[in-house]
Amino acid sequence: MKRPENLFRSLGFAPKMLLVRLRSLGDVVLMTPLLESIYEARPDIMLDVAVEHPFSEALYENPYIHRLLELRSARPAAQRKALALPEKSPPTLLSRPRLLWRVRQAHYDVVWNLHGGNTSAWITALSGARCRIGCTEFRHQIAYNILIPPSGDLLGRKMHHTVERTLAWFDWLSGGTRKDFSEAPALTVLAGEGAQASAEEKLRSVGIDPHAKYAVIQPTAVFATKEWMGDRFAAVADFLVSEGYQVVLTGTSRERAKLEGVKSMVQAPVGLLSNLSIQELIAAIQGAGLYLGNDSGPAHIAAALGKPTVILFGSSNSVAWSPWKTRSEVVQNPFDCNPCAGYSCWKFPEPECIKSITVEQVKEAVKRALREGSNNYILSP
Repeated sequence: MKRPENLFRSLGFAPKMLLVRLRSLGDVVLMTPLLESIYEARPDIMLDVAVEHPFSEALYENPYIHRLLELRSARPAAQRKALALPEKSPPTLLSRPRLLWRVRQAHYDVVWNLHGGNTSAWITALSGARCRIGCTEFRHQIAYNILIPPSGDLLGRKMHHTVERTLAWFDWLSGGTRKDFSEAPALTVLAGEGAQASAEEKLRSVGIDPHAKYAVIQPTAVFATKEWMGDRFAAVADFLVSEGYQVVLTGTSRERAKLEGVKSMVQAPVGLLSNLSIQELIAAIQGAGLYLGNDSGPAHIAAALGKPTVILFGSSNSVAWSPWKTRSEVVQNPFDCNPCAGYSCWKFPEPECIKSITVEQVKEAVKRALREGSNNYILSP
């Protein structure tokens, strides 16, 4: 099928559309401006999203979704351990065969794969949808009958934000194009009332008053090339306490040992929470006066909530992954080898990109973030 003149106009009344964005937390949150854009184009679209649990929790309260299809993760055990995914998912989650059956039974008019992996390609190919959308950069192109060109070609520039990429795809399907994304939607994440109540209870349990000012620090990351050193996070935590902030360290249960290590190096009393669900993490960040962390999914939650945010970048591309449409401080030192895939450092014995960031750099970024507060603006070239 050739490029539609305007896909969204060509669909009949109350069409059914499925977006496939299986993982990860940051990618799921960064997809939310697309959800709002689709709603603005066609409010009658019955928009469903297929996403792996627990990342699906970031979309639980999203107002633009009709139905959420939650997929049980089938990652290798070592990878599941690294990401702190549950060993056994709740029985309400869908296995891959059940998900495929549900997709077939739904009779979608459009299935749009935003992921590009093997599972998402199979879901799209076997959906039975009239329009099966992918990108020319994806594998298994036989799965699609509409292929969107690379976003760099659409935008006319190689360096662009991840949100700009998905919105450029949306523009192409709509028959239009834009270079300026200043009026594009912000990110959307919401915590339910139950999550807000349980997050407050957990904060109190570790000595944090949720109604007084506090900062959330997430000192962990999946890759070592993205993870700043624990003793330096501890030094900044002490600085925040000296500025009158309570500090709570957050992370997953698998990262508790790292969190305990950071806490042991902080001179002042700080809280530690490694048992927050994603919904509870949203609620905890929502109540905070500052978020500080590495380049990871929770940073985009902070951006979605409009919080003063300080993000430390090592190996990854800060243009593509910086907080979207919120006032933020990105701390990154220039290296010729940046950006890289980040699985390991191929140029130095240790990842100098993240190690080069100093405590003073981060303190100054924190001061600026607290002084300027939160304000919507776009970080893109």
